This record gives sequence, C-alpha cells and structure tokens, in this order.
Amino acid sequence: MKQTQSETRHAPGRRPKRARGARRWAALALALLLALAMPLGAGAAAVPQQVLDARNGVVRIVTLYPDGFGVGTGFAVGTEDRYYIVTNYHVIEDGDDIRIYYQTGRYVEADIVAQSPGRDIAILRPVRKIRGISILPVVTEDVEVGIAVYALGYPAASDQLAGDWYNYDYDASNIIADKDTMTVTDGIVSAIRDNQWMGDESRVVRTVQTNAAISGGNSGGPLLDERGCVVGINTLSIRDDSGSRVEGMHAAVHAKELVAELRAANIRFEEPDEGYAAPAPVPTTDNRLAIGIAAGAAVLVVCVAVVLLVRTRKKKPPLPRGESLRVFEEGSGRLEEAPAVDMALAFVETLLPLAQYDLNPLLTPDNVYIGQHALALAQEGAPKGTKTEIWPGYTAPEVYAGTAGPAASVYFIGAVLYTLVSGRRPPDAPARPEAGELPVFCTSAALRGLVQHAMQPKAHSRIATLHQLRDALAATRSQMHTESGQGPAPGAWQ
Repeated sequence: MKQTQSETRHAPGRRPKRARGARRWAALALALLLALAMPLGAGAAAVPQQVLDARNGVVRIVTLYPDGFGVGTGFAVGTEDRYYIVTNYHVIEDGDDIRIYYQTGRYVEADIVAQSPGRDIAILRPVRKIRGISILPVVTEDVEVGIAVYALGYPAASDQLAGDWYNYDYDASNIIADKDTMTVTDGIVSAIRDNQWMGDESRVVRTVQTNAAISGGNSGGPLLDERGCVVGINTLSIRDDSGSRVEGMHAAVHAKELVAELRAANIRFEEPDEGYAAPAPVPTTDNRLAIGIAAGAAVLVVCVAVVLLVRTRKKKPPLPRGESLRVFEEGSGRLEEAPAVDMALAFVETLLPLAQYDLNPLLTPDNVYIGQHALALAQEGAPKGTKTEIWPGYTAPEVYAGTAGPAASVYFIGAVLYTLVSGRRPPDAPARPEAGELPVFCTSAALRGLVQHAMQPKAHSRIATLHQLRDALAATRSQMHTESGQGPAPGAWQ
C-alpha cells in the first residue's frame, strides 16, 4: 500500500532534534528581519482583497465557429437565484455555439438573452448552474476620474507566455480557465468619454479610458474599482494610424451602458452596498515606516504561533483538492471529452498497484474526487469485510445480486467517464434494456464504444480487468485524436 506521509518524510534517517530546532528558529529570525525591512522599500500597492475575490465571478468565453474558435472573458451579474454572464458582443458575434469555461476543461453551454452590437454588450444565460460562482455588483453612478481600477480577464498573450496556446485544438479541449491563471492588471480611470467608435459604430457609447492593460482575450471582462464593483466592460486597446497599440490607452464600455441593457431586459442585478467612495490616499513615507514596523511585529507574532503549531499539531492526511463525483454530477457542468479520458487513464494507473485488493468498496461517488487535472481516492483503504454499496447509475448489475469482482470496478470507471463528459449519472443498471445500449452522451464514437464496452450489463461481455481497461483507454485516446484529424495522441500506446 501507499507509504504514509511520516514514513516518506523521515526516510532514510531522522534529523537530530537539536538540528531541527535550530533550523526552525533560524527561519523565524529570517522572517523577522524581512518583516522589519519592509519600510525600507516602497513596492507597488497590493491588489485589494475584494478585487481578488471577484475572480470567482469571472469566466472564460469560448465561441465555436466552423473553422475554429475565439476566446474572450465574461463575468456574472444578477442575483444568487438568477444570474447571467456579461461579455462583449464582438466576443460571441456570429458564433455557432457559446461555451462558458469556469475551470480548465469544465464548461457549460450558454444562450444569448440580450445583445447590443451598438454598445458591444452581450448577456448570456448558462444552460446549467455554475456551482460556486460569485455575483459582481454593478456601479450605477458616475465613475470618477483618477480612481484606481483593475482589469480582470484571460488575455491570449498570457497563454502564449505560459506555453499553453500551442496545446489548443479546434475543439478547444485544452482551454485554460483557472482562477490563478486569470490576469489582473491595474491602473486608473484616465478619462470618461462619449464616442461613436465602439461596437458597430451605430450609436454614441459612454466609455472609460484607462491605463490598466487590456489585451486580446480580455474583451468582455470586468473593469473593477477597489471594492470589486464593476465600473466598465474591458473592450479594446487604442491603436495609432499604423495599427500599433498606444501605450497606456485602453477603453472599457461604461457600467451605465450595461445598466441600461440589464434594465431593458428586465434583469435584476446587485449594486454596491453604499455610495461610491473615493480611493484611499497613498501613504506618506512616515506613515509607511509606522505601518512597516507594525507589520513586522504582526509577522513576528504569526511566526511564533506557526512554530508552536508545527511543534504540537499532528498532521492528518488531507482530502484531495476538488469535489466529489457526487457533488460534480449534481450540477457543476461537464468536462471536455479528451481531458476526461486522460484523467480516467491516469486514475486507472494509480489503481493498478491496488488491483490485488477488492477495490469495489472504495469506488463510490463519495470517495472519488475530481481535481483540476486528475481523479483521486479520498480514502485508499477500507476496513476488512466492508461490503460494496449500491450506487444507482454506478453499480454493476452483478453487485445487485451480491457478486462483485474486478469487472464491477471496470463498470464503475465507465460510469465515471459517462458522468464526466455528460454532466449527469448514467441510467441505473436495472432500468437499462437487455441489450444494454446507453443513450448518446458524447460526440466521440471511440469514447462511446469504450464506455459501452466497460458498462456491458453482463460481466462476461465487459472489459474484464483494470489492466485491460488501461489499454483500452490509451487506444481510445489515440483514436479520438485521429477522429479530430490530429493523428495519434502524443505518447499514445501503439
């Protein structure tokens, strides 16, 4: 079985107690020196926590076309009971399908509720609930020149910098859309202007001019004040006659234009709790010194507390990051097909060393967690004699009769794949027809065939073992690349 955390940490030998204590107090002294040195340098102001929290209300928009796809940004407005996603009209213009990515590989489709080419605004409604999304308040008053503002979004240039863009294929299966990959740029409101070159240039549009950087892919994202309230919709960078970007010249559609569209569509939305507040003044050098000394003392207290906690606390193995399969299928969207197969393949690889044991009691929707790029078991061991539970949709037919062999584990993995790509659990075994045909749940014929084979009602007609399932998943991944016209998958088993 898997090594415990303590066995891994102390192998092959345990450090002497005195050495460990010396290292701990040396680290504490270093932290104190760094804290006291804070007043000596004047760094950039930290991004307000309200702005960072607002990232939970920002999503990535992917618009599919016959020959490819386009990307932009959006954000949630409305109420907790009924919310919508706002973006620029040019982000979704003439698209065949619109997807809202709220995490890498996870999306929901969207319908257009309202659109204004003149204002360059589109309002979308997700076809299913996005669990955990935050609603951003929208400013209804005038926006003051000189206040600090923050542009949030997913610029394509950031993907290129991270080397992610080359992984994108025409089904957009590798779109990066995690909170920590979202870009936050800051600046001020440089000017408020009325102009007629926004959108389709059919009307005068009130705009916010800012030096907060806005790049391709940022379009449709929120421009926020220090409270995390929307003051504009990031729209474009201003260019000169040669087509080059003018440094520090970017524009956002004013929040008042959005308010007009929301009210015209009878959409209720949240507003700031109190009146528009002026930004806090920049601290003087004397103030900075006092703040730095106070911060240093606070850091010292925290460091001492951490040392004491480390010395006395017994660590417990944490749950995997993410959400359980049961929570996922209750309405948090679905995964792209290719990443879902990759996750299932990697998951089966982690199970193979445990294949000598009866895994069926561990394979439940409550014990399988879905992380950002992987599946994992919350617990890797069960008390001896634990019986396999019945989970409608995930349990193999023979388990209902009291028999649970390796093929039942294969059935469960097939059901997991079905749920990941469709967003819903498969039909329960007793309710399926004798032929065992599953409803259409994905676009890939290779993936449908694999899941159908893994979830055959009769165990002798099913993929028999996890080793065989591992090989079938690898072959399916390669076939899916061939279906998409890309050739065999990189590193695919041949």
